Amino acid sequence: MSEQTVALISAASALSGVVLTGAFSLLKGRQERLSKEADRDEQRGIMHRDARRGVYAELLSSCTRQIGPSAE
Repeated sequence: MSEQTVALISAASALSGVVLTGAFSLLKGRQERLSKEADRDEQRGIMHRDARRGVYAELLSSCTRQIGPSAE
């Protein structure tokens, strides 16, 4: 083989290695971003549920005070 062919194969191998490494890095970054997004959505849901539960508890407490303890 000539030196040019060896150099071309070496350059192509190095370039393909860089491309593959970059592709795997992009996929890993996307996976981590989606995981963080899912965690954030779950936390939002928990906070929303807790807020609703608190408002509902206040409503029940307020209604109980309005009706009075002798509502039997």
